[in-house]
Amino acid sequence: MVPLENRALGEDELPILLEALHRTTLKYPHLFLTVLKELPLEVKIANREQIGSLFPQEEWTFLQKLADADKGELDTMLQHIFTELEANQYDHLLYSQAKQIAHRQVSQGFEDSTELCRLIEVVPENQWLDYNEIIAVYKLDLLKDADAIPVLAPLFSRPENFLQEELADALAAFQSDGVVRAVEIYARSEDPVFPINTIAKTHSKLAVATLKQLYADLDNMDSQAFIIEGLAEQLAPEGRPEIEHYMSQKRLPSIFNNEEMAYGYFKIMEFDQPELENWDQNARAEHERMLKVRDEPFDVTLQRYLKSKKEKTQAVSDKVGRNDPCPCGSGKKYKKCHGK
Repeated sequence: MVPLENRALGEDELPILLEALHRTTLKYPHLFLTVLKELPLEVKIANREQIGSLFPQEEWTFLQKLADADKGELDTMLQHIFTELEANQYDHLLYSQAKQIAHRQVSQGFEDSTELCRLIEVVPENQWLDYNEIIAVYKLDLLKDADAIPVLAPLFSRPENFLQEELADALAAFQSDGVVRAVEIYARSEDPVFPINTIAKTHSKLAVATLKQLYADLDNMDSQAFIIEGLAEQLAPEGRPEIEHYMSQKRLPSIFNNEEMAYGYFKIMEFDQPELENWDQNARAEHERMLKVRDEPFDVTLQRYLKSKKEKTQAVSDKVGRNDPCPCGSGKKYKKCHGK
C-alpha cells in the first residue's frame, strides 16, 4: 500500500477504498480498514449504509456521539478519557478515541495554538507530560502553526517514548526546513532515534544535507542505521555515497533489512551497482527466513534466538575485552552492554 501520512482522505476516495477492499486477495484486509478509519467523521457518518458492517456497533455509537457533541460536551468526553487513561494502564482504544475527539475539536475551530503551546511550556522539565499535554502535541500537529515548532522541538529532550512518537509525527507533518534546523541538535543527543526519523520524513534538500552531515559526524551504528534508512526513503541522488559506504561496512546485524533497503533505493534510482543482485538475493532469503520463523513454534524460535545470541556474544568476546568499548557503538563498556 502507498504510505498515507499527511494525505487528506475524503468522499472522493471512499469508492476506491471500498472497491479495493472487496476485490483484494490480500490476507490482511485490516490494512484497508485502517485507511477507512482515517476518513473524516462526516464522511463516515454520511456513508454508514455502505461501511456500517466494517466497524462494530460500539464504534458507531461513539462516532455518532462525537458528531452530535458541542464544545462543552467534547471537553467533557475528553477529560473523562484522560481520567481513565491516567487511572489505568495504557488502553489503545481509549487513546484512539481521545485523538478522534481532539481532531473534532480542532476541525470545529475550538482550539488555539497559542493556548496549546502555553499548556506545554508550563510543564517543568523534570515532570513527565500527562495525556492532556500529549494530546495537545497532537492538536498542534493538526493546526500546523509554525510558531509551535520552537515549543515542540525541545520536547525531544524528554525521555518518554510515547511522547516522542507523537512528537515526531507532529513535527514531520510540517514538512518544514524550520523543523530540520530545530531538531538537528536533538539528533546528536544520546537518544537520537525520533529526531533522526523526523528529519528523515521531512522531504527537502536541507533534510538530505543534514542526514549526510549526521552520518559523517555520528559513529553510533544504530544512529547510522536510521540515518541511512532515512536517506534511502528520501530517494535523493545525494544520498548515494553514504548508502554505498554504509553497505560496504562489516557490522553487527541492523534493525533494518539493509539489503532490501539498498536494493530498493538503487533499483528505483536506476543506479548501477555491482552488489545489486546479491542484495536482492539476500533480501529474498531474509524474507523467507522470517516467514519460517513466523510459522514455527515459539519454543523453537526462542531456543534458536538464544543459541544465536550466545554464538555472537562468544565471537565478539574473543576479540573484545570486557572493559573495552562495546563494538555496537553505544559508548558503554562491553561488559555493560552486549557483554551482559
